[in-house]
Amino acid sequence: MTDSTNKSGAERLVLVIEDDEDTRDTLRYALELNGFGTAGASDGRQAIQWLSRNDPPCLVLLDLMMPVMSGMEFLRTLRGDARLQDTPVVVVTAWPEEARRFDGAQAILAKPFELRDLLTEVRRLCC
Repeated sequence: MTDSTNKSGAERLVLVIEDDEDTRDTLRYALELNGFGTAGASDGRQAIQWLSRNDPPCLVLLDLMMPVMSGMEFLRTLRGDARLQDTPVVVVTAWPEEARRFDGAQAILAKPFELRDLLTEVRRLCC
């Protein structure tokens, strides 16, 4: 798990939870090029550990299908924590139909998605 912050601080920090390292790194790079700080986690459990040690990010980008703790398990845990329950979540998944069965995400982007669509959602929820 790594962090990259910018001058704007935690208000513009996005937590990217994605088990595929290349995808996670690409998302983080694109966000950083657009002025956001990032942190990354490879599964829901690692993300919960990060959140327990840090202020809530302005947004979580969440994959659904991950080992150890799935995105849905993570989302239920997040929404059950009074400190984190209002943190905006954008689900990025190859299974958008599955994501729509659960409450808790402000947006769902089906993989593959356009970078401009992702940035639109991040800016809408984070700025």
